[in-house]
Amino acid sequence: MGLACHESILKTVFFAFNFAIWAGGVLIVLCTLYSQGDFAAVDELDAGLQFNWSLILIWCGLLIALVGGLGCCAALNENATLMYSYGVCFLVLFFMQLAAVITTHAKTEQTLGFVATSLDRSLKQYDHDKNTRATWDAIQKQFSCCGGSNYTVWFEVFTTEKVPDSCCRAYKNHCGTDTSEHHIFREGCAVGIKEAMNEQILVFTLLAIIVGLAEWVCILTACCLGNSLSAEIAGYKTLDNK
Repeated sequence: MGLACHESILKTVFFAFNFAIWAGGVLIVLCTLYSQGDFAAVDELDAGLQFNWSLILIWCGLLIALVGGLGCCAALNENATLMYSYGVCFLVLFFMQLAAVITTHAKTEQTLGFVATSLDRSLKQYDHDKNTRATWDAIQKQFSCCGGSNYTVWFEVFTTEKVPDSCCRAYKNHCGTDTSEHHIFREGCAVGIKEAMNEQILVFTLLAIIVGLAEWVCILTACCLGNSLSAEIAGYKTLDNK
């Protein structure tokens, strides 16, 4: 079944946009998986701590890549029914994607509050569990921070004005006994983790907006191509009847 010249161009544009959407979906999944490494140490402090927004974005990315791949197939097959079905699927996916972005932003503060609570709770195990100690040292070095909500929570753990050596701006043995501002990081790790999470969420939101715009172009293009293919089929049937 052939298409007119302008319709062939539309089909090429449709295929290109779907390929871009497929690539965008794959990129969202890869970026999300990569960003989870930034919070791996935080996860180790509490087995129940889960960044649900990451799972949401991974599933959205997979669905976007799947529908984008189907769109490429629809363009190659020149099937009107497949075009309409594709348009409906992408419309549903767009609203799912929108809901995921809204949910991610709505749950951010709740997740961050849970992170701060989990961090402060795990401090008590610092002197008794070598894995917790290693994890805390890694977090404080990675985010240039000290303690959960702030550096003074360590005073309760050590029962004296002292912090772990990993809080020091210039690391050396027993440097944590000097808690002056120029000597140690005083900002709590919850703040550093919050900033890192917000940066990641901003990147994914921008990706979602770009992919969403491309989705609408594909939805409208699919409808136009579907109408053209349906009209062409109707024209062939009219000629056959004659």
